[in-house]
Amino acid sequence: MIIIPDVYWPIPCGIILGAILLDITLGDPPNRYHPTAWVGKIIAVMVPYRRQRYWGVIVVVASCCMVATAAIILVYIVELLIPFLYIIISILILKSTISIRGMERHAILVYNRVTTNDTQAKAALACIVKRDTANLSASQICSGTIESVAENTTDGTTAPLFYMGLFGVVGALISRTINTIDSMAGYRSYIFEKVGWFGAHCDTILGWAPARITAYVMVLSALILRYDYRGAYSTIRTHHNKPDSLNSGYTISAMAGALNITLEKPGKYSVGSGREANVKDIRDSIRIMKCTSYIFGGIACGITYVMAQVWQWVL
Repeated sequence: MIIIPDVYWPIPCGIILGAILLDITLGDPPNRYHPTAWVGKIIAVMVPYRRQRYWGVIVVVASCCMVATAAIILVYIVELLIPFLYIIISILILKSTISIRGMERHAILVYNRVTTNDTQAKAALACIVKRDTANLSASQICSGTIESVAENTTDGTTAPLFYMGLFGVVGALISRTINTIDSMAGYRSYIFEKVGWFGAHCDTILGWAPARITAYVMVLSALILRYDYRGAYSTIRTHHNKPDSLNSGYTISAMAGALNITLEKPGKYSVGSGREANVKDIRDSIRIMKCTSYIFGGIACGITYVMAQVWQWVL
């Protein structure tokens, strides 16, 4: 079950729905209790140790192996001792890979500060984006926040759910681990340009399908929530290649089109052809992100059903 979806597909579906419900109810635990934070600490120790390209491969392989092995041992031991409890453990593991409420909390922090304290808003934004926030205008702060919400819909929720559907909770854990490596070491700088290359490429490959599916689910979310779903669709088609990332441009352009705004990273790209982003758009982007995440949970359940039929046929 932890390696491949159970042939009895309601079990992984229950794990997916339980993890989403737990996340939106309780949010993220403190870092000292959060498995993703533990993985981040391991990566932080490993990454600076060498600067050769081969070390980037070792960081990814070693991190994924440690995470997968720990999860498998934990769940199998629990399943042997208390069979039903392994479902609860699996829910907790999957929940550690998604962050719907956590992303909302970070975005709302910027939202609350952008109209009252420009310096604090920039500091809050700096926690969730890879850009210099010191000289950003209020509109650019809002833009950066909305871009982060859009991009992290994939990184923080739909990609782990996608790989949960395909490969069980280990798939979700590996997806999240590689994304954490990319976020920590995938910078084109003197320190990280060599050691971070492999993690960045793996993250791009793993994010390819989830990012594109997520973007079009955002179009559906825009329709459901009465935003501009036609604008979302057309902006994906015309602006998805504006950012350097092969994946993030899809969800960023979907969000820009749905809200009829322009999202920009100064000196890098401009996505969308609408008005400047404002503080209200942050809340609207959160609504779209949450709706997209819930719909994608249903898609992940559908994937588990298909995979269950495949494995039932194989076995």
